[in-house]
Amino acid sequence: MSTQHVKKVVQQFIAADHNDLLVLKGGWGVGKTYFWQNAIITAKESKKINKGHYSYVSLFGINSLEELRNIIMATREDANNKEVNSSIKNIADIIKQFGMQAENIPALREFTGGIASQAVFMLLKNTLICFDDLERRGDGLNIKDLMGFASLLTEQRNCQVVIIINEGSMSDLEVSEFRKHSEKIVDVELQFSPSSEEVFNYVFPENYPHYLLVQRLIFNLNIRNIRIIQRIKRFISDLLGCFEGTETEVIDEILRSIILFVWCYYDKDSGAPPLSYVKGFDFVQLLMPGKEKEVDSEKETWNRLLNNYGYRGVNDLNRHLITFVETGYLDSDVFKRDLSKRNNAAKVQQGQDAYAQVWKLYHNSFDNNEEEFVHQLLSAFRLNSSHLSLSNLQNTAWILRKLGHQETASSLIKDYILLHQDVISQTPSHHIMFMNELDDEIMGAVNNLWGLAREQKSLLDVIRDLASKNGWNPDDIEVLAKANVEDYYQTFKTEISDSLYYYIRSCLQFKGISGTPSDDKYKIIIEKVEKALRLIASESKINRLRISNLYKIEVDLD
Repeated sequence: MSTQHVKKVVQQFIAADHNDLLVLKGGWGVGKTYFWQNAIITAKESKKINKGHYSYVSLFGINSLEELRNIIMATREDANNKEVNSSIKNIADIIKQFGMQAENIPALREFTGGIASQAVFMLLKNTLICFDDLERRGDGLNIKDLMGFASLLTEQRNCQVVIIINEGSMSDLEVSEFRKHSEKIVDVELQFSPSSEEVFNYVFPENYPHYLLVQRLIFNLNIRNIRIIQRIKRFISDLLGCFEGTETEVIDEILRSIILFVWCYYDKDSGAPPLSYVKGFDFVQLLMPGKEKEVDSEKETWNRLLNNYGYRGVNDLNRHLITFVETGYLDSDVFKRDLSKRNNAAKVQQGQDAYAQVWKLYHNSFDNNEEEFVHQLLSAFRLNSSHLSLSNLQNTAWILRKLGHQETASSLIKDYILLHQDVISQTPSHHIMFMNELDDEIMGAVNNLWGLAREQKSLLDVIRDLASKNGWNPDDIEVLAKANVEDYYQTFKTEISDSLYYYIRSCLQFKGISGTPSDDKYKIIIEKVEKALRLIASESKINRLRISNLYKIEVDLD
């Protein structure tokens, strides 16, 4: 039965003037309660509820008919916002507020014999009543008594009754008992089974940010449980404030991950892999030969699902999202920091992709398209120059010069070097693998930046870098070798901190390392460092002890 047909039948039931009993059945989380409550809201707004009163009762944990009767009266409200007889209303309110409270006291209840509760129940007439969560009722309320009570309401109290039920959560015995007693008293029985799109639209309005993307991702996982989708919406809504200025592909990654994580964490019944499994999923490992033989059928199904969904494994952002789902807390400052890094990486990749796309005009045909190629190459390079590498500059300058565009190549080089001068000046020469192949103009500009950087970098700057990282670069060695003994002496003497020991040890690490016979800068560095340390040792007995004991430099202790 289509949802539209169910909706039409329910609307007719609510507006009818007869006293029937309707059963609305459906699986867990498909939105039965949400559907019913929306139907009531719509009926109230259009004043289409036939009965004078309405009461909604969740049977969850209710253990007796008496408790049920009291809750019906406590939750009963005027239908369609109609005015009712004030005297009757006042009597009901007085009994509910005082009589029922009094009967909660055992001694008074024994004295009254439950008269107050009975008196309240006598007022229960002309009411549309919804019993929800039948499968979650308390142990003291059996199905036979509940169905008998529902029959009494429809036959003797001018009431309409709706029972919302999920037979899938009931035992076979309970289902059999329900069907046995419902055969003679149920007038309408509806199966509520909405489509994925209908369930999704219950939760997400069409104007919700990234509506189509969220819809596609939820449909890809075939999530039809409205409670899960509502949880997904809550998590997404908390993340939306972090998305300002974020690239579309990064937003796609975040939404893809958070939807998956929420589904895996909360949905235990629809084939979702456990979140603990998703944490360890690594797409690259699946590509390794023989891996397909190492997993059982269930894990193979999970792997296929995650792969088809486009999930590739845990990264820095996903770690934040997993913690968010598991704990309900997101460290937004740290998350935004890592989001910024990922966003910058995405921009770089987009720039490089756009630049690479233009080269297809050169590589993929023999068309006479020089003018078009040069125009698009320059446009792509200038538009994305902040994200392109020195290698990209070299390739662009090379092709421009080969095609006779010398001035254009020079202008492009000048603009690029100016934009990237800070990065290039800090890049060690051995990190540029194609140094010998660089355009002469590029090489000259790069060497000029390195020369300025070396002049600006002090001995202490280099020593600090050495102490904080493993390894060194030729520029560091150049500064260390050019420094004189006095420079080392002043640097060591003026440093008073926990770092002094590590600074000196980092300078002494070159001992025993050999360079070329004609240019052994390592030996030169060690000679100057040790001379500076011996000079410090000569100043006092305690310094002689320090240099000998801490740094293993031979000095005359006497």
